[in-house]
Amino acid sequence: MPFLSTNSSEAEELEFVKLDARDLTSFDCRVDGKDEQGLQEFIQTQARDYQERDLGVSYLVLIKGEVAAFVTVAMTSIALEKMEEGEKVAGAPFENYPALLLGRLAVDKRFRRRKIGSKVCSWCLGLARDLSGRVGCRYVVLHARDAVVPFYASNFFVLSEPEKDKPTKLLYRKVAEK
Repeated sequence: MPFLSTNSSEAEELEFVKLDARDLTSFDCRVDGKDEQGLQEFIQTQARDYQERDLGVSYLVLIKGEVAAFVTVAMTSIALEKMEEGEKVAGAPFENYPALLLGRLAVDKRFRRRKIGSKVCSWCLGLARDLSGRVGCRYVVLHARDAVVPFYASNFFVLSEPEKDKPTKLLYRKVAEK
């Protein structure tokens, strides 16, 4: 699935491919040599197992054949009580709405500062829109640590009310206005 960005002076085509058996040893998403969020460990040692067990599907984001980023997605739901006022669908008795979980997202340090993370968020939103026409999917949701909340907020995700004693914050974005 190509994603063409014309946001900069040179168009950069991102290709999204489902995680396969390719060698990922050159992929490095650590920050200052540290993997505080466990993203490097996840893509290197756990992502294939998650995928084989249908717990999440990881997509590699390629630029000219090189792995520039990855994203892991799965299905989930979001409780109405976690969202801002006015989110309830008229006539729907649900307490939870179907959502796409943006589970993990990381960009290789060689490809940072090129808005690839934002492009991946847009791709996830497009995936959720596609799903919404086939299985029902109203939101994209994620759990983020404090350090990356501003990034997701800049990509139009709304911060839910923080829960005490949770190391991450819940953010969500509506798939489409209906």
